[in-house]
Amino acid sequence: MRLEPQDVHLNEKIESFDYRGRRITNFEMEGSALAGLAALMGHRAATICTIIAQRVALDACTDYKPFVRRMIATALDKLASLD
Repeated sequence: MRLEPQDVHLNEKIESFDYRGRRITNFEMEGSALAGLAALMGHRAATICTIIAQRVALDACTDYKPFVRRMIATALDKLASLD
C-alpha cells in the first residue's frame, strides 16, 4: 500500500530552494520522523548526517569513511558541550 504524496512537487521545491545563497543539500526523512516522535514524547532529538551522494547529480563519494569519522567526532564534541 502506498499513499499519494501530499505535494507531488515537493522534491522540485526542495531542489530549487534558496535562502540567501543557502541550499538544501540533504532531505533525510527518517530523521524527521524520529524528531517528530521525540517531540510527541516530550524529548528533543537531532539527526546528524554526512552527505556522501548527490542523488540529483548522480554523484557519490566512494571514500566517505574519513568524512563520517570527522562528523562523528564533531558531533560528540558538540554534544559534550551541551548544558
